[in-house]
Amino acid sequence: MVEWTFREMARGELNVDPIQSEFFSTEAIDGLTEALVRESIQNTLDAKKPGETAMVRFWLSGTKQALPEENIYVNGLEKHLRAKGSGLDNPPSFASGVPFLLIEDFGTRGLRGDPAQEKDTPGKNDFYYFWRNIGRSGKQENERGRWGLGKNVFPASSKINTFFGFTKRDEQPTTLLMGQSVLKVHEVNDARRYPYGYYANIDPNGEFAMPISDDAALSQFRTDFNLYRTTESGLSIVVLMPDEEIDEEGILKATLRQYFYPIMTGLLSVIVSRTGLEIMVDKDSLRQTVSEMDAEFKAELEPMMQIAEWAIKAESVVDVKNPGNGAPKWDTDSIDEEILQQLRPEFEKGMPSHQLRFSYLLAINSVLSSTYPLQN
Repeated sequence: MVEWTFREMARGELNVDPIQSEFFSTEAIDGLTEALVRESIQNTLDAKKPGETAMVRFWLSGTKQALPEENIYVNGLEKHLRAKGSGLDNPPSFASGVPFLLIEDFGTRGLRGDPAQEKDTPGKNDFYYFWRNIGRSGKQENERGRWGLGKNVFPASSKINTFFGFTKRDEQPTTLLMGQSVLKVHEVNDARRYPYGYYANIDPNGEFAMPISDDAALSQFRTDFNLYRTTESGLSIVVLMPDEEIDEEGILKATLRQYFYPIMTGLLSVIVSRTGLEIMVDKDSLRQTVSEMDAEFKAELEPMMQIAEWAIKAESVVDVKNPGNGAPKWDTDSIDEEILQQLRPEFEKGMPSHQLRFSYLLAINSVLSSTYPLQN
């Protein structure tokens, strides 16, 4: 039976505790929910298949659909959570069940690549960079979130720093499952344990984790965690015991605030759901969804949506300087001074010239830290 394994550390090995979760601390300005939505969706957009609309589904089990106390997905985990030095001062009990958050994407490629890869090699290997690297990424300069830290929002969103990844891809083996728990250097049975533990098939030396590919185990996981995914390629993330801050309203607001533009242009749709409730946000329902939010939120978002809609419909654009291989950046050198002299009078009169369309989109891309394709 598969159980959680934290390898025993060798004598003389440095004690180094993970710190990347601090990037997504609830003390951060934008909060944990904002970070979770931002990182989840930006990786989905990067993995989107050409010509398809990406879809992301957020589903909270709540207490009613939580896993029971005794379940195979926490086998061997609790002794590490409660171990000396784990970094969890007061780990929650499983006695009342194990609630979870499910995040699935569709219209994407999934975690491609050889799951046995253990070091950098030429070519793209999503699986290797997702599971076997921290602060390192195989993404290119013009892709979002290329620093390789975004995935750490998943353990940071869990009260027990634990999550699973279930991926379907168009290569063999087609379906893979693995779990990761991120603690600190801790002791179990008088032995120091490495901070990163895995729910996986571990080699005889207890050192290398390989994903689960057994059909029966994969089918059970889909059922137990209410996955939509059957044959569609993509990635499903399950966060065990999510932080109380994370709720449906927060997820929906973060989605609308950060990703209204790709939704508006048809690049993205998002489902936020819980038992008995499901909200679908796409380009057809976006306006209605925003109109049903509270007055303060509408006052924040509607002006930005209005100018984005105007920009999308503009018939002509101003060419800006090529940003090169890096992500677009808004600065005074983006547009030639001669063109700026022509545009300033209209802008100062409160007349948003249609020629500012590209400039606006470049600016909003910079704000959202993304590089969405610009569409007419």
